[in-house]
Amino acid sequence: MLGKLIKYDLQSALKKLGPLYLALLALSVLAGISIRFSVTENWVFTIIMIVYFITMIVCWAIPIFILASHFRRNLLEEEGYLMFSLPVSTLEHIVAKVISALVCLITCSIAVALSFGIIGLIAADMNDIKALIEAIGELLSMDIDYLEITKNAIKVMIMSILGSVQIITQIYAAIAIGHLVKDHETLGAVGAFIGMSAILSFIVNQIPMPDFMTAFWPFYLEAAIVIVIFTVITWIVLDRNLNLA
Repeated sequence: MLGKLIKYDLQSALKKLGPLYLALLALSVLAGISIRFSVTENWVFTIIMIVYFITMIVCWAIPIFILASHFRRNLLEEEGYLMFSLPVSTLEHIVAKVISALVCLITCSIAVALSFGIIGLIAADMNDIKALIEAIGELLSMDIDYLEITKNAIKVMIMSILGSVQIITQIYAAIAIGHLVKDHETLGAVGAFIGMSAILSFIVNQIPMPDFMTAFWPFYLEAAIVIVIFTVITWIVLDRNLNLA
């Protein structure tokens, strides 16, 4: 059932995000063509790049907005009657929302990375490609500890995922708390998010932490604890204090 919840959320979200991703990729093609044929001084290129960067920024912001909107509508408003009538626990609802939001952020990252790749691929000429191949060859011939680089890359990737989940669960916890402030849910959610951020920042600053690349487990543990706390807050509101009336 958890898989069906995630599938439902992703279908609803990606249906809205898909056109945005396609627009970003289309703009990257236009930007690449403009660079390739040396029209970078043309006003058309300037407009294309401005719209491209605006679209890229929107790609990062919209997934969070859409998933937050779905969270409120599905679990805290009238649709909550239907969702909570399903044979699914409150925790499973929360986990499904978190996973869906994380997948949307990952697809956003992929779309942005692809757009950069498209611009580079279209804009490059044979001399650029030859220079790139030579640079890669020189890099591979250097005495570099690729295993250590791979390990560090994995550390950063894991921390990025945990950081994303932490932000997602904080947003959901803030929305849940804001729901308790009748007639001022949005204001309550914003206030809760700011308050939790301030408290979290204060606590983290009191804890001495080692260098991330030398001892990464404390950072993972910190993120995991914060995620659990935010999830518990959300669960308490949804499971014990929810009022859909």
